[in-house]
Amino acid sequence: MNYTIQIRHRAGIITLSALFAMCLHAAEVKERVLLYPTVLKNATNILEDAQWRLPSGDSDAYTVERQKGSQFSDEDSAWHIRLNAPEGAYWRAYPNVQVGRRYLYGAWVRVDNANILLRAYCNRVSDGTLYDQRLYCYGGFNAYLLPYLSARMAKKLVGNPDEWKLCYRILTFPEAVKGDRFCAAMGVYLSTGAMTFSEPFLIDITDSSERSLTIDVSGARPFRRLSIIATGLGDIVWSKEFPEPVTSYKGVVPAELADFERGQGEDVIEGHTLEVTYVDGSVCMVHSPQEKIFTKRK
Repeated sequence: MNYTIQIRHRAGIITLSALFAMCLHAAEVKERVLLYPTVLKNATNILEDAQWRLPSGDSDAYTVERQKGSQFSDEDSAWHIRLNAPEGAYWRAYPNVQVGRRYLYGAWVRVDNANILLRAYCNRVSDGTLYDQRLYCYGGFNAYLLPYLSARMAKKLVGNPDEWKLCYRILTFPEAVKGDRFCAAMGVYLSTGAMTFSEPFLIDITDSSERSLTIDVSGARPFRRLSIIATGLGDIVWSKEFPEPVTSYKGVVPAELADFERGQGEDVIEGHTLEVTYVDGSVCMVHSPQEKIFTKRK
């Protein structure tokens, strides 16, 4: 038997089904605080349809899983890997590249007590030597150190394993490489722990003049202020105040103020930080690319 229940209030009558739909919508509101190069959404992604191969090596040391979900959609593909020994294991794809071009290479990652590596390597045609370009993001500690760390320190080192972090660097190929392609390897680097990556990208930026950053903030919590900070320096290069609190904002910060290539070419890529100041006084900070990523092994 079906029933229709009506709730009377000043504005009229709401059916129970409509009320349930309103509550469900409110429950589905997810907080999103993102800062990323605008080209990620308006340029061709060479890795968009790439086939990612399973890691090689000792499978007893790792577990892998194809998952769903990203910072943009619960339906996006994601690739997960966990190491139970301080070794290395990586998902791999093999995109084509051209000599003399510049590429933006990276992914959105979740890091669970692990050091991660996004690697791009191939062999030169001229002499067969290895051409290797890397991006490291260090987070957490090897599991065998846990007895020596306080709970507070362990949590601080690990960070939030559910938070999506953006990692990227610029790749160049000044001379011909074998097969006109490289190995894109993403995974855990010589540590225990896990990582998940989604929305991997390889974008030819050689002829692009678009070097701006996009701010994308939405959720249930109202905020009053947005600021873009030059990471490392601490200087505010752009800010926006809202006369009345808002719960969402999407806009582009021009390259003249915040160029996504800032720090590229350095051993430590600083980039920029987005700071969101909420009405309740709390602050959320995200980075583009992730804070303190390295192009050379420490």
